[in-house]
Amino acid sequence: MMDFHWYSQNELVNASAPGHVHPMTVRVQDVDAAGTMFFAHVFEYCHDAYMAFLLDRDGVLNEEGRIWGQPLLRVEAHFLKPLRFTDRFDVHMALAWVDGSCVTVGFRLLHAGRVAAVAQLARVFIDLKTGKKMDVPARAAAALRSIGGGA
Repeated sequence: MMDFHWYSQNELVNASAPGHVHPMTVRVQDVDAAGTMFFAHVFEYCHDAYMAFLLDRDGVLNEEGRIWGQPLLRVEAHFLKPLRFTDRFDVHMALAWVDGSCVTVGFRLLHAGRVAAVAQLARVFIDLKTGKKMDVPARAAAALRSIGGGA
């Protein structure tokens, strides 16, 4: 069993200033028959914000000779307000925990000044050549720790 940190819903809703903000819009392909965002897209939105953050941080994802991957260990979301087609919202990377080979990142989706959803994704870093877990690379760890939240 992997050891990783897990945030409470209140910690995510009430986190201090975000470490990274990624603006988005609910697309037509993201809504269900009721006209609201299909629940699974919250994880896609969070992943998009996470990847944009790492790409913006001195090319962490484009390091020469990169041999690591980041499969997911656990995901969770709480939905507090529906998002609808054309709603513009911001994905805030609110908290990040880095410890050994594991990373947990907490997100808030804000629409019209209110929290529409919170989510978190826990990942383990692995060496793609061996398939074994490895410590989070130093540049990625430093970037994630800049968000705040612990370890």
